[in-house]
Amino acid sequence: MNFKKLIDKLPFDRLLIYLIIISFLPVIFSIFQYVQKNKEWEGVSEQILNIHHLSETQARKQFLNTVVRNAYLEADQFYFENQLESLCFLKKEKEVLEQLLKSPTFTGNEAAEKRYALITSQDNRFKWVQGSTQTADGIQEALCLLSRPVEIDAQDLKEILVRVEGNRKGKPQMIITDFKLNKRVHANGNEVFELNMKLLKREFHHE
Repeated sequence: MNFKKLIDKLPFDRLLIYLIIISFLPVIFSIFQYVQKNKEWEGVSEQILNIHHLSETQARKQFLNTVVRNAYLEADQFYFENQLESLCFLKKEKEVLEQLLKSPTFTGNEAAEKRYALITSQDNRFKWVQGSTQTADGIQEALCLLSRPVEIDAQDLKEILVRVEGNRKGKPQMIITDFKLNKRVHANGNEVFELNMKLLKREFHHE
């Protein structure tokens, strides 16, 4: 049976439907191609936007790194020794105890004498121990820990935070990674804080 005879046997209404469908095939194909091309262009456009965003992010990061590096490039390598380990704490309590011990009427008090000896000794001063150190791209990072906790008052705490986080000339970049502050009350009624902390110290060198 040839194609012409097959068509002649088809009912007119069915043949009409087939012709309509066939006539729409080029349109459907064109729409399909358009959709595919549009998806491809959307994919290319998204890739371009991602690359642009990544480029901006990297440029911004590089700019910030340069600013930070320049700010800390001339930091004092002995800042810990000169500005932190030199701190003396509990000055007000020390003055009160000095007046008591020097008073003509003072007949002796073992607790007061021991307390004065403690707060004026090196045992209540910052002593830093440097832990793990990493160096990369001209930046040296070191974890610094206190060898023992120290006793401080509120004024001491303010001064410590200024020297660690404040905008001081010659200061290396320091980030507090651990900070423990416990309130203590001694037999003489004085309220102090026991401080223990860890710092991440960053030093920048010329490349």
